[in-house]
Amino acid sequence: MMNREVLFFGFRFTVLTFSLLAFAWTICLFGVLPYFLHSNGWVYIFYTFGALILAGFVNRKLLLLLVAVFFISKTAVIWFQNFMLVFSGFLATFIYRLFVYKSFWMTITHFLIITFSVFIYYTLLIKVIRIVEED
Repeated sequence: MMNREVLFFGFRFTVLTFSLLAFAWTICLFGVLPYFLHSNGWVYIFYTFGALILAGFVNRKLLLLLVAVFFISKTAVIWFQNFMLVFSGFLATFIYRLFVYKSFWMTITHFLIITFSVFIYYTLLIKVIRIVEED
């Protein structure tokens, strides 16, 4: 089980290594980045999981359409899911910007951090848990 590989942004990780990477990113997200970016650690966690829930909600509402498209083109469904993850990260950043004013570059930084977090947790939830359940 631990020898199986997880592909993340073109890099290959074992399940254990990727789980440790996700854990280290969570510690960095909650403990280190707020000091550098002058914001609260709970903000990142809240908006990251809010973005994941939004992407999951949209995918669930369009489930029948996605299954139909999946039989035609698997790549189109993967592109749609990746688009939804990026869009939900953008939406979470936009909502955050409504409540807390930041400069343009700080907003871009928050967008990149939230989007990367959404992708790492999505990969952890979907791919790693599926690999663990198969074994």
